[in-house]
Amino acid sequence: ICNGVIRAGASCELVKYTADDHDGFAAMIEQYDAFIVRVNPGQLSNPGVAEGAQAKFDALMRDMVAKGKPVWSSPDVQTQMGA
Repeated sequence: ICNGVIRAGASCELVKYTADDHDGFAAMIEQYDAFIVRVNPGQLSNPGVAEGAQAKFDALMRDMVAKGKPVWSSPDVQTQMGA
């Protein structure tokens, strides 16, 4: 996905979310204009992942949408599509 975005002439960076550093991730992504999300609803609710990680990540993505930053696909869109 990243290479395709770059070949199309845009900048793209792979950034991995770690539930243990949610606040650091949230601060870092403020610099970006848009997001391609590869985290499905419920994925961050698996055993071994910090309690509440999915809700915090989803809230962060909704906050980015509220700031006018496109999120593909947002937690709400994924849920509406049955993910």
